Amino acid sequence: MGMPLTVNCLLVLPAEFDTAQLRAGETYTIEKDGVRLFPIGVPLEVCTSRHQYLAKIKVTVLTLTPERTVISFIVLKLFSPEESRVYSDNFVRT
Repeated sequence: MGMPLTVNCLLVLPAEFDTAQLRAGETYTIEKDGVRLFPIGVPLEVCTSRHQYLAKIKVTVLTLTPERTVISFIVLKLFSPEESRVYSDNFVRT
């Protein structure tokens, strides 16, 4: 018997997440539908649901249930407006 699983290397924040609250060095926890795997302890990018890249993060805790994935991450670096634009323009274009 199989189980649907998504492997991710980019964390897309839920639409209702208040991105203005992001601060370097702070830890946040979000939930996503479905079973998702993220690398733990490896720097990843985080973006909005509209693919605006915001920061580098590191997943610290990943909790899987049959229906949901709970992700705790620490913000390593917030992108400047210029960095955000470069990431957003180049990743979305490909």
